[in-house]
Amino acid sequence: MNIKDIPSDYDTFERFNVQYERDHFACTPDTAAVATATHNMFLGWFLPTFLYPVGAPFLHAMLNDRLLDAFGFPKPPAGLRRLVSGLLRTRGRLLRLLPERRGPRLRTGPRRPTYPNGYRVEELGPNLDAAPTPMSAPAAQEVP
Repeated sequence: MNIKDIPSDYDTFERFNVQYERDHFACTPDTAAVATATHNMFLGWFLPTFLYPVGAPFLHAMLNDRLLDAFGFPKPPAGLRRLVSGLLRTRGRLLRLLPERRGPRLRTGPRRPTYPNGYRVEELGPNLDAAPTPMSAPAAQEVP
């Protein structure tokens, strides 16, 4: 990746990371497009398309403010963030009560085939007409 001058200790690396995000995270049409495609792909693993607007705030509640700003996603209410955090903690506690898994639980095939009729490489990519976007792409912003 050709990253230079990576700090060797955790505390210095954390400061490096925070400063890097401040300097380089910015919402541009390109970042918004990639974020929206990833957002819709993730929601598609769990929800049908028409429920994306219901699931999106829960997904946003798991992201920090800097990431939400860089992606152009709206900030969720504090109460929703607390609810999602509590639900994830509760899930973790419940999973600890279950017997240990004997092996990985792999899903080797897609639930819904992405390209049921095959594809041509030049046509790959998001079908922007098929899924709603959580927001319109913002205008490019200059990074100071």
